[in-house]
Amino acid sequence: EGPCYLWYAIRIQQLPLALIGITLATVSFPLMAEKGNDLKELFSFLTASLKKKIAYLIPMTFLMIALGLSGLNVLYGHGAFSSEDVWETFYCFIAYSLGLFPMSLSLLLANFFYSQGDYKIPSKAAVLSVFCNVALNALFIFHFQFGTLSVALATSLSSIFNCLYLCFYIQKQEGCKALFPWKYFLKILLLGLSVFLAIGVFQEFFTLRGAFSFINTHDSLSRFTWTQLKVFFMEGIAAVLFLALGSYLFKCSEVLEIFSLFLPRRKKR
Repeated sequence: EGPCYLWYAIRIQQLPLALIGITLATVSFPLMAEKGNDLKELFSFLTASLKKKIAYLIPMTFLMIALGLSGLNVLYGHGAFSSEDVWETFYCFIAYSLGLFPMSLSLLLANFFYSQGDYKIPSKAAVLSVFCNVALNALFIFHFQFGTLSVALATSLSSIFNCLYLCFYIQKQEGCKALFPWKYFLKILLLGLSVFLAIGVFQEFFTLRGAFSFINTHDSLSRFTWTQLKVFFMEGIAAVLFLALGSYLFKCSEVLEIFSLFLPRRKKR
């Protein structure tokens, strides 16, 4: 049923949000509070932190959507949880995934105001986001009749509103010029889209499922655990390779840093 699809979908979406989004926001707050009296340094630190979030979470969003169906089928495609249930969960997962970046970004932007001792603007943003969420839910459910998907989609869109609201008031701060690195964002967005399409081509030829297969709900999913694991790991390995190659071609050093963590370090003599 609907609540189950939402519950299972958001559990997976919250994993990268907790590991990357909340972690970076938590670590950055003491440093932002330390620089609170110097707005120039604070803006510089915030911009650098934004680039980190963009580099980590934009590709992650594309990977979640591309690998979500096979991953959810491994986790839930057993017993009474039918293939149709996996598909419905996947739709909700896509909607929640769209909110991964703005949710994480809102935490970082709120820290800017907390470091200044300003709790009113983040509180207003949170309250207005709740009203936005309720309004969008009503619109999607009663007018567009999206059903279960309405809750997940409204949650992501209201998080975007929260993020834009905080950005607007930060931009009004004296001495703040261009806060959001749009050129860098578009670069990483193009990287993520390229990787997403490359995974889709790989799926089409090797796992018989294209990146846009979520448009067709009649595609059957395997119910055999070994086949589910094989498909997921094949797609996962291909995704890592495509991301590494794309990061090298697009010269995205922040993304390449992630891969360097898993490479053996040379001992200094």
